[in-house]
Amino acid sequence: MPLITNAIMTSTLLNLTEPLTYERLLRVHLECPFRTQFKPASFAGMIISLRRSKRKLTGNGVGNNIKVTVFKSGALVLSGVHSPDRGMQLARVVLRQSFLQDDLECAAWKFQNIVGSFAVDLQCDQTTHVVENLKWRFGDAYTITYEPELSPAIILRRRRGMQNGQSGGNALADCAGGITKATIQLHHTGEAIISGCRSLEEFYELICCFTCEAAVCSQCPNNNNNN
Repeated sequence: MPLITNAIMTSTLLNLTEPLTYERLLRVHLECPFRTQFKPASFAGMIISLRRSKRKLTGNGVGNNIKVTVFKSGALVLSGVHSPDRGMQLARVVLRQSFLQDDLECAAWKFQNIVGSFAVDLQCDQTTHVVENLKWRFGDAYTITYEPELSPAIILRRRRGMQNGQSGGNALADCAGGITKATIQLHHTGEAIISGCRSLEEFYELICCFTCEAAVCSQCPNNNNNN
């Protein structure tokens, strides 16, 4: 089951009753019922953690580690999100309580990066064979590297310049229109970490394609010859 471990989203504050100045951000920082960080000398944004004091905002862990960064321009950055819908709802509630304005709204949130994990059935326990199989299946669309001295994971990166229709029928390359910048880190345990997705559709579509196509050990010509 794919799991989103961190999503970074951006938006803009709407319906502000007064301009956002450093003085107002400082006032919100001092009066906010949530934990905040505001040090304009080193960082221009005010960070609001979705926690009350040392206690979690929610009892089910939904609000853990979620942070909203507010900038003087009104730009917002939402990070630490596991459930995008729930994260956006919490962000709106927290911003309204922080700025003491019930009609405060946020522009449509846009994903900047989605990081998640999923499981892959490798069907073999020899990493070198897995690397060969992945190169055989995805080598046209992705650069596949494995350097155990630096990282235990097999890393798949999108080749630059690949356009739609140049994938040679590769299912993974055709996902997301062939323009994804996502990176997949595949561990020998079968755990895979995906990052760089810019939408939920891209995130789930790439995972679906990869999990369907990655179990190729039994299909790879090299593997068949070994049998």
